[in-house]
Amino acid sequence: MSKGKIEVEEHQWAQKVFNLFSWKFDDLDGDPTPAKIAEHCKLKNESYKKALKAYDTQEQALTKQAQSDTFVSLYKNCTDRISGVDSHLKDGDIADANSALDEVEACLEAIGSLFGTRSSGKKESVRDDPKFATCLARLNEQAKNFSSYKSKRNELHTPEQEELFDELYKQTVWLEREAAKELQGGHLERTDDLLFQVEANLQGLENITRAGKQQTVGLNTARANIKDAKARINAAYKLRKTISDKKLRKEFEERYKQAKNDIKAAEKLIKQEKTEEAQPVLASVSASVEQVEYAVGTNTWAPLDAKYSRSTKFHKTEIQSYYQQINTIADKAAKREFEAHYQRAINQIADLEVLIEGEGRAAEEKVKNDIAALEQEIQSLENCLVDAITKANAPDTSNQTLTQSPHLQSKPEECSAQHQKLMDRINKLLSQHSVIQDQKLLEDYATYKMLAEQMDSQVSDLLQRNYVNDARAQLTALEGLANNLQACIDQAIALKAQNDHEPNKEKPPERAGEHSANENKKASDYKDILKNARATHQQLITQKSKIIDPEKLKEFNLLMQQIDKATVLLGDTLSHAKSDSLEKADLLSRELQAVLPKAQVIIDEVLLAAAERAKEPKRKKIKYKNSAKGVRNNVDAREKPSGPNPEFYCEVQDGQFCLKHAMNACLGFGAISVQDMEDGLLQANVEGFKTQTETQLFSELNGYYPELTLQEMRKQIKADPDKLYRNAAKAQFGMLFDGQAPAEIIRANGSEPTMGLAIVNGKQKELGLPEFKNTWLEKPKSGADIQANVEKVKEITEKNGADRLVIGAGGHFIALRKNAEDEWFEVDSLEDGSKRIDLEDYIKTQSARHKNEALSILHFDEELTYKKAE
Repeated sequence: MSKGKIEVEEHQWAQKVFNLFSWKFDDLDGDPTPAKIAEHCKLKNESYKKALKAYDTQEQALTKQAQSDTFVSLYKNCTDRISGVDSHLKDGDIADANSALDEVEACLEAIGSLFGTRSSGKKESVRDDPKFATCLARLNEQAKNFSSYKSKRNELHTPEQEELFDELYKQTVWLEREAAKELQGGHLERTDDLLFQVEANLQGLENITRAGKQQTVGLNTARANIKDAKARINAAYKLRKTISDKKLRKEFEERYKQAKNDIKAAEKLIKQEKTEEAQPVLASVSASVEQVEYAVGTNTWAPLDAKYSRSTKFHKTEIQSYYQQINTIADKAAKREFEAHYQRAINQIADLEVLIEGEGRAAEEKVKNDIAALEQEIQSLENCLVDAITKANAPDTSNQTLTQSPHLQSKPEECSAQHQKLMDRINKLLSQHSVIQDQKLLEDYATYKMLAEQMDSQVSDLLQRNYVNDARAQLTALEGLANNLQACIDQAIALKAQNDHEPNKEKPPERAGEHSANENKKASDYKDILKNARATHQQLITQKSKIIDPEKLKEFNLLMQQIDKATVLLGDTLSHAKSDSLEKADLLSRELQAVLPKAQVIIDEVLLAAAERAKEPKRKKIKYKNSAKGVRNNVDAREKPSGPNPEFYCEVQDGQFCLKHAMNACLGFGAISVQDMEDGLLQANVEGFKTQTETQLFSELNGYYPELTLQEMRKQIKADPDKLYRNAAKAQFGMLFDGQAPAEIIRANGSEPTMGLAIVNGKQKELGLPEFKNTWLEKPKSGADIQANVEKVKEITEKNGADRLVIGAGGHFIALRKNAEDEWFEVDSLEDGSKRIDLEDYIKTQSARHKNEALSILHFDEELTYKKAE
């Protein structure tokens, strides 16, 4: 009985799998050594040489020209492969030699099929079939193409690429051999199927090697760019002495250091062949180099700080969200007023984007003003929206209630569902970043990603606090951001397709416009107003840190937001020739002239008060004078205090609770309690209970509480599991330490810095704090090591902006605080007052004094602004 088609195909598939994964040296007995395998391959290759030589003597028997031409091609391919086997054996590459022998065998089988045309009968008729010649030509062509891929494997860069390449390569070897056998046997249909699979595999190999080649090109380009960047910054560094201004010289040194760090980071990624991850770093390298060259005058153009582009994109998302919200309101008059502001804001954003891209750092002041003007327009948009919503929710004179907008009717669960849906969409879009090749779009993508993370966190926080309406407004903004991100991805896909098909297509000309002479005259007047406003704005910003009163600071911040928006919007308005630009500029100029004096009055009052305080002489040690139970100085010093002799919060030393005292001195109030410290010590025990099964937990708890029943335990777990676990951990702790409470252990033995990290970060959200971190200083063996420790602390305080530290030395923890005048003070729970210190000298002294100890520095990576919820 003949086999069915399915059975035959299954047999063929099994044969394929066997050939791919079976031991290749079955004809060798036992466990052959590499030498024996090499000898086996050598003998096999010699036999193939004899077979090829035999075919060569029979060439004259081929009567058709097509057969002769095919023989010449196959003979050359076979000869090349036999030489390749010899080369592999000479280099000791046994596996490669064996693979090459498979290729030789396939070539010999194909040659043998040519001489099969001299036989008679059915096979003669099959070989006379035109389809036979077609299959033979395809087989020869594919064999020729396939032979070139072996060397291309070296161009691959990732294990995934190599694994896929090897799999396809092995399959293709088997498929070619099977195709030659089927063709020799006259099975043309089966041969055609196999050749089709070979073609598919060859295309797959081509795609893999093309990707590897592109990555090679990318790596070479990146290396060349890094080499060029090094040469350029070194050339610029030689000219640094031409910068006479000390401030500009310092700025140059910082930018030079940044450029060196960027280059180092890029080199590390390129060495690891991570071209995709290296792209943003390379962009940063390019920007840093241009900034360095700009500082010494060798480059007349440099890019603006990315924060301006991020700000513009954020505002674009913001106004789009307002536009969506105004459409939920039925008031047509409100919509018309909103539309006027909206059009101006959209035009300002478009003009600002052109300005940032075109003029770069030379237009930084103008960009600042333009962003301020934009923010002023957005404030007008927000006012329109708030007024419209307020009106929509107020009863009319006929006591008929207007319909509330959907924005105000949202339920928490609806907002949560919409939030999840939006974030799923955004995450899906963010996962498509690999299609982005354009540098500007990469920057846009990075900005949108950062904004998405911020807004996601804000929405989650608002929903958790049940601020549904605020969350709904943020969701609208998040939806606008998703739309912008979608547009970014779509544009990247379109650009990629365009580059693939039209690489030399010229870019469209940039838009241009001209003001009339009269408009230019008016615009010039507004530019003067803007220039003065920017200068005043900068002066006000530099004085902000001197505002101590929280209410005045809040009022000042609101005014500065208005000024920021107005200057940005005005600058953007004046950068374009629009029909309504001058009208906008007039409104924004008036607003600036009204708001700036209010902010100046606040600063004048602060400076006057500061001048009065400055009359008080500075003291080396500021004695505490506001004692309370357990507290040496009971003052609210959460923000940086001001004045020549600032007051800091400080607790009385309680045993070895100095870590708690120092952390509270840094946070400026009693944020960390004794119970918090106990919980930190018990945390490991609590986590252990949480991982136990009910049976294990009851068995262990019964040892601490003999009268506890299973039902009572279940009841307590249901009511308050954390309380049960904590009490159990405390009881367990007491048994381990002879009845001592965790607090007594801490009071007697102190704490480790890691406990401080766990406690503060565990209360991070509650206290409104950034992440608390620990940096270890090295045990110094020389003066250079001490200076290295100083540099570590300077990086934390000067580069990152930290204004409070906890230093652990000699088993004691001390707080270091900075005041508004940038002076540092030691706040020690063992002392009766804070001490004014030079931070650099202080770190040197502590490092030298505790040279056999790695000092701990607990810190935040930014200046701390207290955000604890009331």
